Amino acid sequence: MKEDKIIAKAAFNPKVVNYWLVSHGLGFVCSIVLIPFIVIYIPIALYLSKRILECIECTLTETALKVKKGIFVKTENTIPLEKITDIGMVEGPLMRRFGVQRISVETAGQTSAGPLAVLTGIVDAAQFRERVLAQRDNNSITTLDAPNSNHETTESILADIRDSLKRIESVISDKN
Repeated sequence: MKEDKIIAKAAFNPKVVNYWLVSHGLGFVCSIVLIPFIVIYIPIALYLSKRILECIECTLTETALKVKKGIFVKTENTIPLEKITDIGMVEGPLMRRFGVQRISVETAGQTSAGPLAVLTGIVDAAQFRERVLAQRDNNSITTLDAPNSNHETTESILADIRDSLKRIESVISDKN
């Protein structure tokens, strides 16, 4: 199988670890009951957050966006660029404080479970987002401009479908 040419690799901002700690810590504080556990939470979360950040990879190739994540359960998504419908970007007040942004990759045909990939802390997320969308658009233009070697095959299939529909219509009209 031919390997795609790598166009860009996303770098992740180490400040995302602090953002994760503070945002989760605020959840502890808001729940009041969990405040005593912050002392235990901080060292464990700091270690795990650093490990999580080390395990995240996001690579843009000529035809796909490849996302790898996970410490214990490793996941790898290969998202074909032609399936990407939108890349959303979020930057809340706490995120702005830490200089962190989140992008979410939405695809055609995805379930209602949310975006197919969510990446928090990409360095210069707006530029990476634009590169992905530009590559997607570039691929769709190339695909439209390329000569269709299956043009005759497509026409013959459509002609067969048309003929079948005409036969079905005639059978239905004969029964009425």
